[in-house]
Amino acid sequence: MVAVHLFSPRRVVVGLAGCVLAATMATPPAAGAPAASAFLQEHAKDRVTWEAWGEAAFQRAKTENRPLYVHVGFFTNELSRAMDRQSFANADAAKYLNDNFVCVLVDRDQQPEIAALFRAYLHDVKQLDGWPLNLWLTPELKPIEGATYLPPSEEWGKPGLNNVAKQVAGAWQADAAAQRQKAAEALTALANAEKPTAPNPGDATARQHATSYNLDAWKAKFDATNGGFGDPPKRLEPELLRALLRDTATRDLALTTLRAMADGAIRDPLDGGFFHQSIDAAWRVPYLQKLASDQARIALAFLDAAKLDHDPRFAAAARGALQFAATELRDGAHGFIGGEDASREAQGYYFWTVADVTAAVGPAHAAAVAQALGIDEKGNIPDDAYSSVTTAQKSIPYRAKPFDPATDAADSELRGKLAAARAQRGTLRRDTAAPAAVQGLLLQALSSAAVELHDAKLRTAAEQTLAYVRGTLIAPDASLRRIAGSTTAAAPADYASVIAGLHAYAANLGDKAATTVANALQTRLDRDYFDATAGRYFAVPATGKAGWPRVHVPTPLPGESPAPETTMLALLRAEHAPSDELNVRENALLAEAKDATDDARGDLLLALMK
Repeated sequence: MVAVHLFSPRRVVVGLAGCVLAATMATPPAAGAPAASAFLQEHAKDRVTWEAWGEAAFQRAKTENRPLYVHVGFFTNELSRAMDRQSFANADAAKYLNDNFVCVLVDRDQQPEIAALFRAYLHDVKQLDGWPLNLWLTPELKPIEGATYLPPSEEWGKPGLNNVAKQVAGAWQADAAAQRQKAAEALTALANAEKPTAPNPGDATARQHATSYNLDAWKAKFDATNGGFGDPPKRLEPELLRALLRDTATRDLALTTLRAMADGAIRDPLDGGFFHQSIDAAWRVPYLQKLASDQARIALAFLDAAKLDHDPRFAAAARGALQFAATELRDGAHGFIGGEDASREAQGYYFWTVADVTAAVGPAHAAAVAQALGIDEKGNIPDDAYSSVTTAQKSIPYRAKPFDPATDAADSELRGKLAAARAQRGTLRRDTAAPAAVQGLLLQALSSAAVELHDAKLRTAAEQTLAYVRGTLIAPDASLRRIAGSTTAAAPADYASVIAGLHAYAANLGDKAATTVANALQTRLDRDYFDATAGRYFAVPATGKAGWPRVHVPTPLPGESPAPETTMLALLRAEHAPSDELNVRENALLAEAKDATDDARGDLLLALMK
């Protein structure tokens, strides 16, 4: 299928690669037989003999009395890709894994119920968080050992994959009964960790205290020179910026950061899309990955800024991010793919020399265009910025001259020539299927921008997205599918995001039917996932077949960025919770904020300030 282009021509884009048939969430971790996603296809070349998560692998482990080694990753995760390059393609490492374990590969986005259970084990029992997940299980599917990213060998005090694998295999061969006992104790510890009690109601100033604490924590991390917060890599932090905009004492911090991002290389001046993060402090060296969810989230932050400040960069940046998503990240059915990635083999796709500019726009315009985009003969990329490609005399474009709406419009034709020339360099890796959460985020951002920017094309994109969500993701019983064309049930974050998108669409475009659908989804979400005692959501709707306890959506550890599901659920319970449950949700939210450390969470802060 060919993507629908609403705004500007680019390369022809292949749409959804195929449907996914995965395990239902009724009894996770359940067996499934997903079709090969982009993530699974990339691992087809591995020397490791991967099996699908399902009865065939489970039976083999029991018959051969071997532990299972399970790797859970996803398409755009660099550390999962690093393990693929470093270990899974290595003949010796692969042979050891194949000889000692039943090796199972899981796509997080296709089988979220499995990923949620294993992440809860790492989070609550091992005190680890992040992706990918590496677990060793008994043949009865109980956890012996686990880790997040593992390098091929020991480095910087972090254990290597080979070392951990040999320790697990040796311990199993020496005393399998002891390892089964260890696994049973781990599940007991997980069950105990997953029994939160209802937080005590706070006093009248609890919200104010929690808000002040989180605001102070972020103010202390502000980079007054470059904008942004903390040391690089610098993430977009859209929810944080939206929260800071709501307080007059922190508004300038957010506006300064948004201006820096609008002018920096983290925003692609050729197509308007935002990269996922900046490797450096000054927003000049982006991590070369553009995610559909990021375009929606940062657009909402720029829209908030545009309401408070008349700097034309804000509206332009919001429009550009959403135009990029609606033009380049659509599938053939008006939904969105997950994103584009050039972080390894295709890094040179985004690099320019002065000669490249001259060839694209002609000698009459080359000098002016190169100067406006910070491209010079010496290049602007630090030598150590990217490891897999030569960067000498090459540049990453950014807005090197002050933004002027009039000249920006006049220069758009020349930037279009550069974009067209760049498109001829080849194709980027594309995450061809995106969870429902991504569709909900874009529905919210597109409908908001359509009204606030008076943009008819964005309104059309919002209408198409609504039709896609209602027609392919929502079932007649108000259950939500994870991915279009799949039998995989949606995760709580998917519900939360789609509910927020439907409410925004109804408010912005006056569609009362969208509110009705949102309320039905809310009822289904709370019936299947909400823990009224703790004021939190379960990550899966039922106890696992393998005796795993029912687990909640994990909260980030100190120093870890909030996961998308945590962000969406925090905002959901602040905005759209049923009135009879507001108190318990409010108390749980305040408890999370109270437990925050110096690494306060922007999503919690935004929820507190709603």
